[in-house]
Amino acid sequence: MLALGLFLVMTAGTVLWVSMRNAASTSSIGLEAQKELLISDMVSAVQVEAERAGAFAGQIPGMGAMEGGDSMESMAGRTETSGMSTDGAPGDMAEGDMSEMGTSGQVVGGLLADDPGLLVAISSFGEAAGSLTQLTSDSEQQAFEGVIAAHNDFVASLVALDGRVQSGQDAMSFYHGNTQVLEAGLRASLQDLQLSSSVLLQSAVEEVASTEPLLRWAVPLLLLAGIVATVYLVRMQATRRRVATLEHLIDAKGEFIATVSHELRTPITAIVGFADLLQESGAELTPSDRAQMVSVIAEQSGEISAIVEDLLVAARTDIGELTVAAVPVNLRAQTAQVLETLDQNQSIAVHGQAPKALGDPARVRQILRNLFTNAKRYGGDHIRVELGSHSDGLASLVVTDDGDPIPVEDRERIFEAYQRAHNQLGVTRSIGLGLAVSRRLARLMGGDLTYRHQNGQSIFELSLPVAEPTNLESHQRAAALAAADAR
Repeated sequence: MLALGLFLVMTAGTVLWVSMRNAASTSSIGLEAQKELLISDMVSAVQVEAERAGAFAGQIPGMGAMEGGDSMESMAGRTETSGMSTDGAPGDMAEGDMSEMGTSGQVVGGLLADDPGLLVAISSFGEAAGSLTQLTSDSEQQAFEGVIAAHNDFVASLVALDGRVQSGQDAMSFYHGNTQVLEAGLRASLQDLQLSSSVLLQSAVEEVASTEPLLRWAVPLLLLAGIVATVYLVRMQATRRRVATLEHLIDAKGEFIATVSHELRTPITAIVGFADLLQESGAELTPSDRAQMVSVIAEQSGEISAIVEDLLVAARTDIGELTVAAVPVNLRAQTAQVLETLDQNQSIAVHGQAPKALGDPARVRQILRNLFTNAKRYGGDHIRVELGSHSDGLASLVVTDDGDPIPVEDRERIFEAYQRAHNQLGVTRSIGLGLAVSRRLARLMGGDLTYRHQNGQSIFELSLPVAEPTNLESHQRAAALAAADAR
């Protein structure tokens, strides 16, 4: 588990690192491409400026005026776009571009008045330089400032060249000895900028290309590891739940075996003891003593039989093989029979009368035996039985006692198998099947068994359908079908 966790962390860290590098390289590609475009604009502007300088120096005849379809109207549009006015006044030129040119009036009166295309080129260079300034890193600032200074010197030489042309001086010598030299230096500086940007662009492209294979393998690997980890964790959780369930079942099994052994040991000890006494000393005992011992043996045998019967009912119910009869049952007569068997008729009072119920007499007695035993073991000293009926067609038998109430959170749990609500000192623990089996039997017969605490009384109520002809026929048919299915 630890190794899987470390693998996931390392894989995720690798993917994150590569992704960040890839994102940075991709951003660098866009930045360097934008810088190259701006440098290309600056080179184009210098090309136009050089052509205009040659024209004015007489080096390129006919270039003094605009050629090739650049009409004054189209140039005016370009100058407006570039931030220049069509009357030849400078617009928003890059700060410092004209610092070496002398007075602006000298420019307006000379080159710019005759050739607005030159003003457009100067303005384009300034705009590109301004944009490039915002993209240039600190390490590139010195080279870039050198390019701007070289361009200012070149423009200043154009102004000086214009002055020589206007005054009739030797412009050609000045052009070759000054303007062309400055132009060559400016072009060399621009080429250095282009080369530097190209190197950075190529490096960024190679970086992206180098990380692509790693991303192609790392991301699917991370996803696969995540799926494996998820499946592993789900299986581990399921295994832990199964282990916890098995441990609970093992503990419950051990407790169940111990409880059943204790429950059976008490009556078996009495039966064996009295049987041995009767066998060894029966002739010496009085008839009254022998009768009392036989009665105890019979009573304890009945207790064992009841425990075994509850176990059998629980097992057969779990596998769906338990069936019940559907015949009229006299609840008062069944109550009297159970109380007589339990020898408790002197302590439990029976009141009221109920209509005949529809059910299985043997199962009804099993339910009553469990209710009376439960009341005597855990209830108070005053136990009573109330017989009656409900308006919804159910016969009712209620067993009440004045013992301590069952906690609210346990009032449904007591009807689950092998569950107990009381663990009182000095009271024999039951196996926790009586109430669970009783409710199952009641519901198989179409009724129910419930618990409530009301007016200081703990109340267990058994309800069964009234044995009307229609109910009797339908339940008999259902019982016959259930018996047939069981076979």
